[in-house]
Amino acid sequence: MPETLKRALSFKDIVILGVAIIIGAGIYSIIGKAAGIAGHSVWVSVVFAGIVTCFTGLSFAEMTGIYPKTYGYFKLIKTALESMGGKVWGFVVEWILVLACIFSIATISIAFGGYFSAFVSVDKTLAAILIIIFSAFVSYIGVKESVGITMIFSLVEILGLIAVIILGIFFLKP
Repeated sequence: MPETLKRALSFKDIVILGVAIIIGAGIYSIIGKAAGIAGHSVWVSVVFAGIVTCFTGLSFAEMTGIYPKTYGYFKLIKTALESMGGKVWGFVVEWILVLACIFSIATISIAFGGYFSAFVSVDKTLAAILIIIFSAFVSYIGVKESVGITMIFSLVEILGLIAVIILGIFFLKP
């Protein structure tokens, strides 16, 4: 069966998505709890997680170089590990990814609800539900529109990180 996917994203769009995935909104929802546990050494866990993420990304990059067709995770792993029960491993990885996405969406939307309700008088659970509905709607309209919204959110994330870094430099108490 020939590939029938429409190539709607430009190189710039893919870079924007990559930056958004790497930075991720999760840093705003879990970094405070991590810092509460690890203290000033929280950066070690962030660097370690970054290294693990790089190895994961390189593994997938290598696999897509070996199998250059348009595959989903299941098909890619099923094909790569065919001699070692690829169907089972593909199934397991696909479900792990689905569960990770569900927990990520819940975590980030709850964090968003908490931050949003601090500025606007609205219940944080309602705000969390609304951001999920909004994200689903944008995804429904199209991938190009999703990249546009992602670019706006990513700029807000990056500006927030820059503000935290600058404020951290001035208020650092060694």
